[in-house]
Amino acid sequence: MRTLTIVSLCALCAWFLLWILESRVLRKEGRKLQTFVLISFAVLCTITFFASALSYACSSYFADHGEPTVTILSWMSKTGSSVYHATTAAERYSLPYGPYLYLANELVFSVLGPSIYAAKLPSATLAIATPFLIFFTLKRETSITIAFLGMAYCVLEQMLFPSLCPCPFWVRPDPYLIFWVGVGLLSSRLSHPFWASVLCGLSLGISVDLKIHAILYFLPVLVLLWQKHQYRGMATAALTAMVVAVLPFALASEFPLSLYLGWLREATKRNLTAGMFQSLLIGGVQFALPCVLAALGFMVRGREVFLTTLWKNRVFVVVFAGSVVLMFAPASKAGAGMHHLFPFVTIFAFLFGKTLFLASQPSKLDASPVRLRTLQAVGTGVAIAAALFGGKKQFDLYRLERTYEAQMSELSYEMKRLIQKYPDKTISMGYGDDSHYKLTFCRPLLTFLGNRYTLDAAALMDMQQSGASIPEKTLAWLRSGNTGIWLIPTGNRPFSMNSYYGWGETPSRDLPLFDASFRRLFLEHYEKREATKHFDVWVYRGLGTVRREYASPLAPDSQVDQPFNVVGRRGKNSERPHEFRRL
Repeated sequence: MRTLTIVSLCALCAWFLLWILESRVLRKEGRKLQTFVLISFAVLCTITFFASALSYACSSYFADHGEPTVTILSWMSKTGSSVYHATTAAERYSLPYGPYLYLANELVFSVLGPSIYAAKLPSATLAIATPFLIFFTLKRETSITIAFLGMAYCVLEQMLFPSLCPCPFWVRPDPYLIFWVGVGLLSSRLSHPFWASVLCGLSLGISVDLKIHAILYFLPVLVLLWQKHQYRGMATAALTAMVVAVLPFALASEFPLSLYLGWLREATKRNLTAGMFQSLLIGGVQFALPCVLAALGFMVRGREVFLTTLWKNRVFVVVFAGSVVLMFAPASKAGAGMHHLFPFVTIFAFLFGKTLFLASQPSKLDASPVRLRTLQAVGTGVAIAAALFGGKKQFDLYRLERTYEAQMSELSYEMKRLIQKYPDKTISMGYGDDSHYKLTFCRPLLTFLGNRYTLDAAALMDMQQSGASIPEKTLAWLRSGNTGIWLIPTGNRPFSMNSYYGWGETPSRDLPLFDASFRRLFLEHYEKREATKHFDVWVYRGLGTVRREYASPLAPDSQVDQPFNVVGRRGKNSERPHEFRRL
């Protein structure tokens, strides 16, 4: 109700503003002022989005539990370890993401070294580049004003991400998919058939190796390529895509194809959820509303021209709509969500810009000017309301980042001291209860320093939803003490957290991630030795010591802060005094 009220008020203000600008007295000057206001609005929205992306990239805060997992697996790929383990292995960390996600982060790690900032850099860079792809795509075929409005549409839709999860620039495949769909869209409009086809194929091949269902994002792009370069262009794009998709599996041992396909099969076993489907319907309306308003404006200006244009582009419209509908299947699975629709944003922006451009062409009105002005006012009101809501979300995310900065500095310091105190023990991040889950998002630091990674909560939730329980090999690993020390959030019962999927069900329910036998086995073989401000230190009861499996390139006594680049400025918070509490 509040949203509808704000949109209505914005629309009413826009109606009077348009009436004033289009009055006879200000008609000539009003059009210039209108263009200036539209471009300024687009630039302001774009700058806000860029600032939010940069702010998130410069913070050590992870908004989603999948981000530390991707960061860890990228570093494992850099050190030569496989990112896909067997479904029955002791390790529990693999995700059904393709190799190019990890390769991108691996490349940045090679240049900048391991850090949370380095892991965030590729996503933020691509998020900033994507609106420019829309701008140049529309500028080639429309006007510069429409190109700016298309850019504004692109960033506003992304600014309205759900639940303060920065999907457009988080450390997951979505920013890459949004970018590469934009590259494919721009490539499909190129005049040179070879480059258009090769770049489309390159974009498709990389995207399929990010998420296997990315082919759905490219179906409308391939239609545009076919309309411009016919079947030869399609064949070249398909061949290029196949080569690009197979390349990392053929050349890098860190990405065994058989194990990757095994995890894809596991992902297909997840159930569809009604709650997720409802949120997707709302998201679909949010994406489509500006395009619908632009289409109505086009129809008001000239019904026959609108219907003729719609018929000429019926293949693209049907394929695009079908792709969005088909995406509801993987997006409605447990653990998925609205971010699966975000890669369509570039195509929606292109469709919005083209429709708006055609609607702005001089033609005989099929309706009264009042009706046209009302549609324009509604569209302007929706845009202003979206900017207000989106801007507030960015500010809330910024405040959340700042809230966690000091805590992340303390967490890094504590890990440094623990590694110094137990140099010959393998240290892993464990899990406590639900309320302290975010404390475990700093776990990449332990892996950066050479500790073997075994249990990942995000991956375990996916596996549990697919029907895969913790195997006997994992329990044997626990009994043998291969992990010498587990860090559990202070005061929590070890491994007592629930899966996110239980909270997302209707009605919500507790769904323990670790069963009673796992927790009992842990308590039998580990004891709580000491505690820091944020972690209880649980040490294996056996007398033997287990050294870390592979050496870290970072010296634990002098550079432990470097992987985190600990919150804020290097050296300012790295030697914060802190005492351990002996139990």
